[in-house]
Amino acid sequence: MGLNGGIGGRWDKIRVKDGSIYCLNFAESKFDGVVRWDGQQWHSFGPGIFGFASQVYDFTFYKSELYITGSFTKSQDSRNPGNCIASWNGSNWMTVGGGSSSAALSLFEHDSLLYCHGMGNQFGDATIPYLAAWNGHQWCGT
Repeated sequence: MGLNGGIGGRWDKIRVKDGSIYCLNFAESKFDGVVRWDGQQWHSFGPGIFGFASQVYDFTFYKSELYITGSFTKSQDSRNPGNCIASWNGSNWMTVGGGSSSAALSLFEHDSLLYCHGMGNQFGDATIPYLAAWNGHQWCGT
């Protein structure tokens, strides 16, 4: 995909929101994580995700905020926003409820909750195996 020169790397998820195209891009380019095409140029969300093994696997919008999941952790690189789950506050990536104990694979919204499918059994301080719901304040079992 090469909109106006585009950016390299592997493309996975693509979504359209408010007239912009949002894409998931991996570290083969100067952007790492989610990027936005406004019709004229690419925009990144902060400096991205850091670390050799750190990747963003999925993204979605929940309550008008951008959320990402992946294999990124603070222990891999202290510049990462937390452990495997983060949201964009308009200026920076923020950890979501303490994150996940293992890679978080996918996100989806249903019935006003944000669901996260992960490989571990810990979401924040709650022991919840593999699938947890975020209500905007805390992790809940499903």
